[in-house]
Amino acid sequence: MQTEKKLFGRLAQALFGKPEECSLKQRFFNASCLIGGTAGILATIINLSLGFQFVLTLSTLGISLLFFVFYIISFIMKNYHDERNQVIKQRDKILEQNKEIRITQKELTLHKEHLEELVEKRTEELEEANVQLQNSKEKAEESDKLKTAFLSNMSHEIRTPMNAVIGFAQLLKHPDISKELTNKYIEIIINKGNLLLNIINDIIDISKVEANKIEIIKTACNIDEILHDLYISFSKDIIFIEKTQVDLHYAKPDTEKEVIVFTDPFRLKQILSNLIDNAIKFTHKGYVEFGYSIITVNKQKLLKFYVKDTGIGIAANKINLVFNRFRQIDESHTREFGGTGLGLSISKELVDLLKGEISVETKIGGGSTFFVTIPYKRAKIIEKPDLKEKPEVSDYNWKDKKILIVEDNISGYWLLESYLLETQVEIIYTSDGQGAVDICKSNPDIDLVLMDIQLPVINGYDATRYIKKFRKDLPIIAQTAYAMKEDAAKTKKAGCDDCIIKPIIKHELLIMMSKFLG
Repeated sequence: MQTEKKLFGRLAQALFGKPEECSLKQRFFNASCLIGGTAGILATIINLSLGFQFVLTLSTLGISLLFFVFYIISFIMKNYHDERNQVIKQRDKILEQNKEIRITQKELTLHKEHLEELVEKRTEELEEANVQLQNSKEKAEESDKLKTAFLSNMSHEIRTPMNAVIGFAQLLKHPDISKELTNKYIEIIINKGNLLLNIINDIIDISKVEANKIEIIKTACNIDEILHDLYISFSKDIIFIEKTQVDLHYAKPDTEKEVIVFTDPFRLKQILSNLIDNAIKFTHKGYVEFGYSIITVNKQKLLKFYVKDTGIGIAANKINLVFNRFRQIDESHTREFGGTGLGLSISKELVDLLKGEISVETKIGGGSTFFVTIPYKRAKIIEKPDLKEKPEVSDYNWKDKKILIVEDNISGYWLLESYLLETQVEIIYTSDGQGAVDICKSNPDIDLVLMDIQLPVINGYDATRYIKKFRKDLPIIAQTAYAMKEDAAKTKKAGCDDCIIKPIIKHELLIMMSKFLG
């Protein structure tokens, strides 16, 4: 039964068309043509068997054939439309595929262009990175070269004055040396010692510059006094180094009787000192002149200092180098002029910190003029500085006083003992921090302690703290080779009443002690 249904279903689909492919109207038309054609054939057969007229029979047959022709035409048209629709579907499918292909090609083209842009950009970045790496390498090599040259030069600059200090100190031991030569050798030793101290100060300052630790402490200061002190100091230096063909001039402006400004006097003096020292160093014959004027730029008053010389001058391609760290005009081993090459670099950093500018006008063989401008801010000195001469050693009489010197270096102790000999003060000595604490406990009549900082057993900071616990009012002066500002602050924090930096100057020590001993 099921098989017969399937056969009839297939036959119906073959004759009338599949439902999904033909409309109901088309299927009805096909069925009508087949039924009409079949009915015509049956009618023709009946007419023939009954003997009807031939014309009627022929007409019936013609009508039957016409139905079959309609059915065949319908079938052909259906196949044609099916094929046409199939072709259209294939065309549409191909068009859709072409569209997808075009979209894919476009995406591929865009991706290719983007990839090319990325490759080009990355190539540029790599080239730029290579250039930067090459520049960094060259700078690192240049820096290494400069620092190596600087260290070599620094060794030379330190050993040269040390040679004089040690050499002339040995000559002083000669029993037959005259007083005149003794005084001359002592003067050389002191001068070279001060030169070594200046080198150490330069190294400390450039270290502070590298670490951004330099502080500006502004106060009211007299510009004329600063420049007058510089004139007196460098006048002595010119005589000592026997530069008889170089004159030193200080040009004071006539427009102002007294110029008091708010700035950092120590750093200003350091800047001008470096410039004057360089001017004298690089001038064989002629003069070195320094001074200042008050100018107005963009409605702002400025102090403009200058240092002018008739020296060797600076080549145009070297002008920018002189303000760089570790650079000198002549960096060869045959150079004529000494120095560490730090002075102008430090001066430029200090001028920047003072919110000023430094510049130079120069010509090779025609001398140089350095200019420094800083803001002009008027101030008033309430208390005039004490201009009295420094007291003589004989003015200090402390024979009824007792002090404790804490110093682990025996030569340092001998120096302090020699400084204090004429004051007749009673001296107790120890070489370590624990000894200082014990002595202060067992000697309640001690009037003052000179405390070194770097000590064995316990350091000077801790020794001071322990002593202050049971002798709160005992004056303690730190005497230390640590020269940083933060080191002085640490002595204050530990409880020290004052601090003096090594190398210790005799009259400075006595003045400081007199504040506590009278």
